[in-house]
Amino acid sequence: VFHLLGLHMHQPPDNLRLLIDSNDWEARQIMLCYDRPLKYAWQYRDVAHFCVGFSGILLEQLQDPRIVSRYSGIVDIPKMLDAYRNTPNIEIVGMGYYHPVFPLIPVEDWDEQIERGKKKVMEVFGREPTVFWPSEMAFSREMIPHLVQNGYRQVVIDHVHVKPIGPESVEEIAYQTHIAEYGGESITVIPRDR
Repeated sequence: VFHLLGLHMHQPPDNLRLLIDSNDWEARQIMLCYDRPLKYAWQYRDVAHFCVGFSGILLEQLQDPRIVSRYSGIVDIPKMLDAYRNTPNIEIVGMGYYHPVFPLIPVEDWDEQIERGKKKVMEVFGREPTVFWPSEMAFSREMIPHLVQNGYRQVVIDHVHVKPIGPESVEEIAYQTHIAEYGGESITVIPRDR
């Protein structure tokens, strides 16, 4: 039995500063949510594998010395990022840099969003992501060549958007990987069960 636990981390631009300035309690809870998966990853390292995605704009904020300083009483952010980098059962997944809803932005912007997000992950975590998590689960087959050409081999999508060629049950759709093709490229689809 295989079970993938995926965690999706994002904050809009400058939101971590806004939170710590306006709502200390909420800022604390959010930062602890970013730190907490590390505890469980180590606790269940023999049985659990986590996929964790950070948007590029969130990573940018987490590297800002002012943010690091302001949140230092809650979480040691550099230590936390280092732990994500070095925890063996955490796979860092990629996403668009600014957390865009790809089907709603110009196609001309897709590659830059994908490339910048991937470069930021590699800069912060020293790993090249091969799994892509589209923002808001907004995926279209037209994204496949862009993802493949940027080195992605798998994409997570909402299981209700998997349209099989033959008759398959909900369990067969939601609980196994699939291959999707477009424009001469193919990618493995990992369905997310709602």
